[in-house]
Amino acid sequence: LFCASVALLALGIPVATITVWLVDGLRAGLPLEVGLDALRDSVLLAGSAALIAVLLALPLARLVTHFPGRASSLTDRLLYGVYAIPGISLALAVVFFTLNAVPVLYQTLFALVLAISLRYLVQSVGALRGPMLQVSPRTVEAARSLGEGTFGVIRTITLPLLRPGIVAGFMLVLLSGLKELPLTLLLAPPGTSTLATELWDAAREAFYAQAAVPASLLLVVSFVSVGLLVRRGEIEA
Repeated sequence: LFCASVALLALGIPVATITVWLVDGLRAGLPLEVGLDALRDSVLLAGSAALIAVLLALPLARLVTHFPGRASSLTDRLLYGVYAIPGISLALAVVFFTLNAVPVLYQTLFALVLAISLRYLVQSVGALRGPMLQVSPRTVEAARSLGEGTFGVIRTITLPLLRPGIVAGFMLVLLSGLKELPLTLLLAPPGTSTLATELWDAAREAFYAQAAVPASLLLVVSFVSVGLLVRRGEIEA
């Protein structure tokens, strides 16, 4: 009963609410357009941020797991500190920094993607902690002693062990980036539209039927991504 209550509150109520909005809009004959451009921009932005986050997380996860000490402890705290900063505060900080230090990056896709990846970098690092611990230096040394080169060790040992963490870290940042709103509102170039911004604009004007379209797309993408992630975890287990 407890588990069912949690599932109802977390999933049932949002799905039911969005469904009611869609049905009301269709009955009223409102034009409910599917924002394919917003979906494309959302996936591209979130996917790029997830890729950068994974690339940055690989050396950071190695530092935190294999080299315990003051540097790794400070790095770990900084990662959680950035994640704890409210999105609007981080967005304003990035706006101030780009305007005063590198104006050429103000309201560019690069600044937006980098800000999203840094905000959710701790998710990728957390997903890579466990797999990184499985990459034992003794196993790597044994492979090299048997004549395997550096790239061969990476291909046959390191990547297979890290693949679950890489996939999980990518998917977590992807899901977080899809629904990111404050950073997108303040840092996105003019004319950029995502599912989150379309949802915000429609809900702000109380056009709930129109807001239901991007909201439903976000739900579908999230459910599919989480389902693939859970399915992959069950197969590997």
